[in-house]
Amino acid sequence: MNQSLIAGVILAVVTCRASSQEISDLEGFFVNEPTVITQYSGVYMRLLREEMGDLSAYRGSECSLNMHLSDKGLVERVEMQSQSKLCRVAFNAIWEIAFFPLPADKQDAEKLRDVKLLVSLQ
Repeated sequence: MNQSLIAGVILAVVTCRASSQEISDLEGFFVNEPTVITQYSGVYMRLLREEMGDLSAYRGSECSLNMHLSDKGLVERVEMQSQSKLCRVAFNAIWEIAFFPLPADKQDAEKLRDVKLLVSLQ
């Protein structure tokens, strides 16, 4: 699977990691340091990995979700692209986490309030 950038905001692949080119492509998107995308995508991936637990039964599956956060980082809405078992696991994990930290800078935080997530198990 090509780990492509989704909607120019963030790539969150649960068992893979974004390439340096994908991170580089995002650097101009943020007002502050280019490490903002790296820091927050890493935090989001870690939170999801921990909450989703063992996903070995879903090898070869992938799921796209849209996560919408409040200005405080609380989950407001999650949209699944399909009703697959993996999507339901990811959906439930996001709601269990309930809070995703946002950068202190309001401009950067605003850009992370609507996040497209790709959960892909290779």
